[in-house]
Amino acid sequence: MDYFSREALAVVRFRGAPSARDVCDVLDKARVAAKTSPKYTVTDQGPQFREEYRAWCERHEIQPRFGAIGKHGSIALVERFILSLKREAFGPDDVPLGFDAMQVMLDRFVAWYCVERPHQGLGGRTPLEVFEGLRPAHLAPRLEPRARYPARAPCAAPQVGVRGRRGEKLELVVTSPEGAPHLPSVTLRRVG
Repeated sequence: MDYFSREALAVVRFRGAPSARDVCDVLDKARVAAKTSPKYTVTDQGPQFREEYRAWCERHEIQPRFGAIGKHGSIALVERFILSLKREAFGPDDVPLGFDAMQVMLDRFVAWYCVERPHQGLGGRTPLEVFEGLRPAHLAPRLEPRARYPARAPCAAPQVGVRGRRGEKLELVVTSPEGAPHLPSVTLRRVG
């Protein structure tokens, strides 16, 4: 996970605890996705983060950092992502039982999490908007169904222009990836 943007660069499932080689392979995938190496990594102090992992970090000029044992928040962003994954990735009755089906669901969630889900800690932007330096969707001119909405009033923050004319009839469109109705994509479109 990129700490600045919260972009999930590589999410992989394992049948058991990953080895140091497994961790290094995932980090190689993350480096390719990011098109660069991080300055440092932040991990817990598990056995897979010892000699082989540290040698990998040294080869790539990455400084390994470790969360403090028993200290809440040492690896807070990763812990928060895992909490979101547990709460949001699967519907209440939709936990995949197959190994490959689990990866499909993880991939769906990561795509939704990075592209569709605004983050409070990112000022309402998505991880992709921050990672790619894109203009945040919530700051783009918006459609406004209320003909007399006080667009310049403090309650209208963030201050953005109105696209089209005020008072247009709009339709709320909610879609979701196949097999994941609990991961919504919400858009507005003009009616008629």
